[in-house]
Amino acid sequence: MDYITKASLINALKNAGITNGDTVMVHSDIASFGTVENFSRKEVLKLFYDAFMEVLGSDGTLCTPAFFYEYARKGIPFDIALSPVSKELGSFAKYINSLPHRKRSSNPLTSVCAIGKNADYICEHINRHAYGENSAFDRLYQLNAKIVSLGVYGAFTIHHLAEFQAGVPYLYNKIYNIPVYDNGRLIFENTIGYVRYLDYDIKYLNQIDSEASKKTWYNEPFIIKTKYLQSEIYSFYIKDTISYIKDHLYKNTYCLLEQIPSFITGQIPNDGPVYKIKHNA
Repeated sequence: MDYITKASLINALKNAGITNGDTVMVHSDIASFGTVENFSRKEVLKLFYDAFMEVLGSDGTLCTPAFFYEYARKGIPFDIALSPVSKELGSFAKYINSLPHRKRSSNPLTSVCAIGKNADYICEHINRHAYGENSAFDRLYQLNAKIVSLGVYGAFTIHHLAEFQAGVPYLYNKIYNIPVYDNGRLIFENTIGYVRYLDYDIKYLNQIDSEASKKTWYNEPFIIKTKYLQSEIYSFYIKDTISYIKDHLYKNTYCLLEQIPSFITGQIPNDGPVYKIKHNA
């Protein structure tokens, strides 16, 4: 049986197009690759972290999602320093968030953890919006970071940035009047999310781990992929991804959805003109 080792993992990351000085946003399912002989779970996570940092070097930046879904689901205030990463994001994201030298951005629903050269820039607390200018995801875009998939398939959060830039009608800006703190110090009294209209049963194609996604999206020419043990590693530049998705959205606004929403005439977002035109008799 082949086991994960630091040397083989470093080689796999390089084969997947990750190089010295890159800024990477990592989505991961570490368990998909197999096991590490005689290592504890924490040691496995550190092995992945060490491998990334060795490949990225002192000029590189490692990022992971650090979302806190309980902010929207349960109305729990978000503390950048203290709130955990939601369990859906996996053990590697949780591990990175536990490191004392990590930085973390301030929108709870799109929070990013970052370590390395660009961490302060990515996580600076300027814009409370999920995807607006100078948000963490916008700054990842400006840096043209690479998205890295470790055994995870399907649409990533960066797809929502493409939808935001393209101005799709099935998502809207929502105010959450729930505070954001940093170790107890108030940062924002509210934040702005970018969310679906709940009344229209909006569902996305190619959900996480779907075979359809593996056969379509992951065969695009701008995606670099390599086999590693029992799974795969993929990497692709954010700007290539955003451009690709927006091109499709401009041709078909609803191309990412299972079906076109049945918006009701006269109701938001299909509520028509603000003023009704009066015609002379």
